[in-house]
Formats: sequence, structure tokens, C-alpha cells
Amino acid sequence: MLLKSRYGIDMSGQRPKMLTEDMLKSASKIITVCNPDDCVLLPESYNAGHWNIPKFEAMDEEEKEKSL
Repeated sequence: MLLKSRYGIDMSGQRPKMLTEDMLKSASKIITVCNPDDCVLLPESYNAGHWNIPKFEAMDEEEKEKSL
């Protein structure tokens, strides 16, 4: 909802997707954005980084706005 109202991006039809080996090999940089307790962190050999975020669904609306 916030992405649509703020940036015009409709994510309502999107669902998480599994990364394939081909996707990992062809990417110049991979960033995982999730709570590390719920996320698989990739080896550095994939030029991977991680952005830690708290559990978005646990935030109130003001906290969600600030996090974007």
C-alpha cells in the first residue's frame, strides 16, 4: 500500500520468488532485504549484500512510512 501511494508501484499481484542459480550467476549485485531471522543470507561469492529491516508487518503506519 505504501509503495503505491508514495511511488505509484502496485505490488498487490507480486509474490516472493525463489532465486535460481542462473539468476544468481547473471546478477551484478544481489541485495537481500529482510529480517535476518527470516531470511537466507547468500555467500559473498555471489557479490551479495544484506539490508536488515525489522518485521514490517509488526510496525505501525508511522514506523512503516519512516522505513521507506
